Amino acid sequence: MSVLFNSVIPLVIAALLACGGLTHLRHPLVFREIISVQVRSGRAFAAVLAAGVTFAELTTGFAVLVVALGSGIGPVPTRLPLTAATGLAGLFAIHLTVLYRRRPGLPCGCSGASHEINTWSIGRAFVLLALGAIATATQPLVTHQPEQLVIASLAAVALADVLWELPAAMHDPMTSRQVRSLVEVRRP
Repeated sequence: MSVLFNSVIPLVIAALLACGGLTHLRHPLVFREIISVQVRSGRAFAAVLAAGVTFAELTTGFAVLVVALGSGIGPVPTRLPLTAATGLAGLFAIHLTVLYRRRPGLPCGCSGASHEINTWSIGRAFVLLALGAIATATQPLVTHQPEQLVIASLAAVALADVLWELPAAMHDPMTSRQVRSLVEVRRP
């Protein structure tokens, strides 16, 4: 893979994790309620779990970013935060898949949107898992040449934005179980 492509992958992973953590930090009560519904727990346990997830997203996302943009530290330290990010993505992908199969219609809690878990949100989680696995296996080194770093950063922001908005953009409110139940109740 090219240096430019290897530079984009860790930046995308860092951006998605950091944005997810910042969104959950910005709206902690909403995220806590979503966690409470997803795991069928009390508010106290959901608050601890939501805080733990938010902390994991923020620390892992920023660790990947710091190591990726570090001063040429090398592939060995880069592997640790990328492995942690890949693990988070894998847990999230499995979590969403199990919820989607066993209890459809639950809120996702990703991207700061309040849409239901759908195949797009699950697919995005698996894409993040695949990107993390590729990055961990290939030991990407982010380029430190200014012109390539600018291009890699812009590409990473664009790809991260597409992946961030994809589940909400592909959500059709008229096929939502909650919306369908409201429509069916209102029919004479």
